Amino acid sequence: MPLNYSRKLFDRWLRGSAAEFAFMPYNIRQGRHEFRFEFAGIHPAISCYIGNDGSCGVTVNYDKVFWDLLLDLDLDPRRDDSRRWYCDCCLERTFYASRDELWLKHAFEPLLCWVNGTLAHNNWLVLLDYRGGIATKILGDSELAGLDHKDIAHVLPLQIPQAK
Repeated sequence: MPLNYSRKLFDRWLRGSAAEFAFMPYNIRQGRHEFRFEFAGIHPAISCYIGNDGSCGVTVNYDKVFWDLLLDLDLDPRRDDSRRWYCDCCLERTFYASRDELWLKHAFEPLLCWVNGTLAHNNWLVLLDYRGGIATKILGDSELAGLDHKDIAHVLPLQIPQAK
C-alpha cells in the first residue's frame, strides 16, 4: 500500500522526534485510508490512528470491543485567500505557513505531549461499564482507589514490560 501524505510526514517527523517520546510509536501498520500504531511499553489496547482525511486520535479497543476515544486531534486543513493554512474544525483560527506545519502543530506535537503527560504519569487503564454505556479512564494509584468499583469492568496495567 503506498504511503499517503500524512504517513510520509509522520515518518519524517518521527525520525526527528523519536527521542522525545516516553513511549515510542511502534508496529506502524498502513491501511487503505489510515495508519495505526501502538506505543512501546503501553498496554496494546491503546492505539493511535491517523487518517488520510485528517482524522487523528487515540482509542481503546479491548477484547474485540471498542471502548473509547481517549484523544481527538482531528483536523480539516484549509487555505484562506492569502494561502495560509488553518484547521476548519477549530472555532478560533490559527494560521500556518504550510500544510506540514499545520499537521505538526495541530496533531503530531499535541500527540507527543499527551503521550509524555497522560501515559507517562499514570498507572492504570480502567474500563468502565455503566450498565450498557462504556467509557475508559487513565488513572494513577490514588485516583483508582477513590473510584466507585461497581462500574469497573476491567483494570489493566497501563505500562507493561517491553519484550527484549
